[in-house]
Amino acid sequence: MTRGMSHHPAAAPDENREIHWPRIFALIRRRKGLIFIGPLAVVLSTWLFGANLPKVYRGTSTIILTPNSAWNSSSIPISNEKYIIQSIMISLLDPKTVGDTLQKFKLNKSPFNLSPQVFIDRNIKIKNEPRGSHIIILTVELTDPRLALETAYAIAQEGAKSNLAQMKKYLRNYTKSLEKSFGRKNTQFRKATEALDAFRRNSRKSNIRRRLFSLQVQLDELNKLAIQVDSELSRKRAESLVLEKTANRTPPPENLPEQLMQSRLEYASLKANKDTIEENKRKIRPLLSFLTRKLTALENEEQRLINNQEFLRKNFRDSKNLLYQNQEFLNISPFYFSIIRGAIPSEPVRPRVLIWTILSGVVTLPLFICLAFLMEEGARRPVQSLPPKDTESRMEQ
Repeated sequence: MTRGMSHHPAAAPDENREIHWPRIFALIRRRKGLIFIGPLAVVLSTWLFGANLPKVYRGTSTIILTPNSAWNSSSIPISNEKYIIQSIMISLLDPKTVGDTLQKFKLNKSPFNLSPQVFIDRNIKIKNEPRGSHIIILTVELTDPRLALETAYAIAQEGAKSNLAQMKKYLRNYTKSLEKSFGRKNTQFRKATEALDAFRRNSRKSNIRRRLFSLQVQLDELNKLAIQVDSELSRKRAESLVLEKTANRTPPPENLPEQLMQSRLEYASLKANKDTIEENKRKIRPLLSFLTRKLTALENEEQRLINNQEFLRKNFRDSKNLLYQNQEFLNISPFYFSIIRGAIPSEPVRPRVLIWTILSGVVTLPLFICLAFLMEEGARRPVQSLPPKDTESRMEQ
């Protein structure tokens, strides 16, 4: 009953952890067809695939930009050197610029219908030289090496010219806007000057000043007259007291009643004059206060108009200077550029057949070795025997 059963003693734990190199080499000899032919087939397939792909060449052109030092004193928004460099890079990468350039120079017919890939390495290819120039390297990838070089040179040339034309167009539009602003500010300044002149003609400040001066003189005279009347009243009051004391004597003087009556009449007359003076002063003071407030308001309004005129005059002069300065820069280029054509590329940048082939061999060889070990392990695994009861029943049958 136990003839068909195979028993293998269990290996010790230390033996399972040991590496049996002779057994591994023996396995490699037995499975050498799988281990070597499999990766070789993958390597050959990779090489054939890469060799049949279209070769892509990289053509380069170098743009050297030297900013114009005359623009350093300009306050035009696009006079910033960083802005100029960024605008040129945007123009070079603009799909419309690329498409127009290819169509203009008939460079859009490339083998395998591969569209040109235009890019700029911003982190490495832009460098600042000591003299202040900037270097931009434009790269174009195509399947034809000569066509890639010609395309890079044409795009660099047309992109720089297009950017320069855009800057000149911007300057013309900016100048027109400055001219309109200058015209508006000139009109505002002229209207402010006319308003100030009209205000000075119609404000009648001189009449109000003369009227104020006349009222002030009258008030001063009334004050002086009031002081004199008060002095006379005090004197008459004292004289009346003396006459009243004299009347209490016995016998009184003969002409005392007439003197007392005369003194009282003169005192009453002086009192009436004082009341008249106070009434005139009460009439003059409100008018004097009203004219003073009116003169102050007119002077404040005139000062406001003067300040507004000075503000508009300053804006007018600034706009005029900016307009003249901008007109000077219309005929001056913000930068000078030169384009250096690169050499015709001799080696393609894609596909990298050698690298792909080596990587495929390095990756697939360990995989096939692992596959060989798995197959060997499956072949050496024993067949499971049936249980004893099932074996006896089958033998009886």
